[in-house]
Amino acid sequence: MIYRPEIDGLRAIAVIAIVLFHTEIELFSKAFIGVDVFFVISGYLITGLIVSKQKNGSFTLFAFYQRRIRRLLPALLLLMLVCIPFAYSWMFAVQQKDFSQSLVAATLFSSNILFWLESQHYFAASSSFKPLLHTWSLAVEEQFYLLYPLLLLPTVRLGRAYAVVLITLITVLSACYAEFYLGDDRISQYYLPQARVWLFGVGALVYFTVQDKNYSNHWLAGGLAQIGILLFFLPIILASNNIIFDTKIGVLSWASISIIGAALIIAFASSNNMVGKILSVRPLVGLGLISYSLYLWHFPIFVFSRIRLFDVSVVMYGVLAAIALLLSYLSWRWVETPFRDANRVGNIALYSIIVGASAVILMVGSYGVWYADSFSDINLKADHTLDVNYGLARNCSPSDTNSLCQTSDAPEIVVWGDSFAMHIVDGLIESYPKVSLIQFTLSACSPVLTQSRIAANNLQFQQRRRDCKQFNQDVLTSLDEIKTLRYAIISSRFSNHFARLHFHSSAITASEKAEEEQSHLAESIRDFEAVLRKLASKGITAVIVSEPARPPGANIVCAASAVKFGRDTKPCNFLLSQTSDAQVSARKMLKEIARRHKVIWLDELICRQDDCFTVLDGTPIYTNGGHLSRQGSALIGEKLDLYKLLIDGK
Repeated sequence: MIYRPEIDGLRAIAVIAIVLFHTEIELFSKAFIGVDVFFVISGYLITGLIVSKQKNGSFTLFAFYQRRIRRLLPALLLLMLVCIPFAYSWMFAVQQKDFSQSLVAATLFSSNILFWLESQHYFAASSSFKPLLHTWSLAVEEQFYLLYPLLLLPTVRLGRAYAVVLITLITVLSACYAEFYLGDDRISQYYLPQARVWLFGVGALVYFTVQDKNYSNHWLAGGLAQIGILLFFLPIILASNNIIFDTKIGVLSWASISIIGAALIIAFASSNNMVGKILSVRPLVGLGLISYSLYLWHFPIFVFSRIRLFDVSVVMYGVLAAIALLLSYLSWRWVETPFRDANRVGNIALYSIIVGASAVILMVGSYGVWYADSFSDINLKADHTLDVNYGLARNCSPSDTNSLCQTSDAPEIVVWGDSFAMHIVDGLIESYPKVSLIQFTLSACSPVLTQSRIAANNLQFQQRRRDCKQFNQDVLTSLDEIKTLRYAIISSRFSNHFARLHFHSSAITASEKAEEEQSHLAESIRDFEAVLRKLASKGITAVIVSEPARPPGANIVCAASAVKFGRDTKPCNFLLSQTSDAQVSARKMLKEIARRHKVIWLDELICRQDDCFTVLDGTPIYTNGGHLSRQGSALIGEKLDLYKLLIDGK
């Protein structure tokens, strides 16, 4: 294919958008569109490479795959090797395990699947602190490179028309799958390759549209390229207005408008029109040439800075971007360029380096996955502050005979609820080490007899909803069989009952919102009081423990890292008034229930009026998802004298 500098210029704009998006500055919150543009460019270029070489008889699969290896793997493997010492020096134990998994997945071209699976996990860590998260897009590209030639070659040999029909069909099916089958499941749309194929297909169809045709001198080409620029930037300009950006234009999203714009630019921009000339200026072309390395290096630099410093200012992001730019140039100059030249790095040297580096990364990653707990034993500064708090054990269902889920064969207390009941257990034990209890808990399952109304759009949570009602019925049945029970601690992420209401609140009027909230409030109170009456009929005194005020995920990591690295913890605090509308509704519900039943309020210790703490007495009290950490739960249980509060009357 003939080299087109305007494509590198478009690459530069796309990578700038991605870097801005990863600063997590609200103004650039929709600049993720840059990744979509990379996929379109790849579809165009790879199709052109395969078709042109097949046409002159020089295409071989071996040469194609070898070229992709030379293009992608050396810089990627170097990046992962450089990340390893920083990750195992600065990250927490649970983060190290996640990082180890991503090392293995990125090496095996499957990190998009890993991050998709992790996103289904209730206790998933914030994506802001995963240094290799950005490799998901490389995995999607690598999967495309692996399969696409096998699909395209036979159809191209049959004729151009066959290839166009096949690619059009796949593009339409992929777009329909993403838009209609996945629907609101944005996470799956983001990571799954079958939901991304249509972007490569758009690029491929652009190639077949302009193949062997010279539109560059046509008067219409310049106008279409200018329309393309407008369409490309329009969604990004509108990104500051979430309501407009999230509104569909027919079946099209605003993000897909940018894709149409990129396709017009690729098809019609050239040195003979204004758009092509702008995109071909040397700074943009130069940035486009190093865009792959810049994509690789900037994100881990941002993540490790957030872990180590937490409060990364706009100015600091500018400094970090400059550092990333320098490293990207060095990576392009001394890694990308020589490895792409078979005369400078021969095949034997190439495969020796690739295999050797991959083996080291896989060994380190595998060790971190299977022996994560031992990392803290070899002076790598890991601690377990952010470990998931499952209480006595992760699986504590009445249908399981897990002896770990009770402290006595004659339990006096049952802890019943979801993960926000799990995190109470350490506090209860700390307040009275001889406590006799049994734990019945299931993540994302409130202790009510109706189906859980948790607002989540992923497959695992949907399955949880189906299982939740049966789990709670099993708990009630089991309570009849345990004759020693006197008390029940009931706790949950009560705000889940109101999350869907507030998720949709932008689409309804204020009066409709108030009416729907009141209806939800009354229904949720009935749900919980029905359970409390059943417990009373069994002679069991129920005490509700509130959901703690939940800080943003970044504040949780801030608190843990501030204590770990000796920083001031005040910037990690948060305001009670800034918690979600769903949490506000949940507090209203518990205040109403408290008129008739005993409620223990965790916020009385965590918050002082509107100011809430993430660190108490030098102890970070939260872990992922706003759950109490083991240390935090123990501290709060001791300070509240939780066992005494439980057994004392109103």
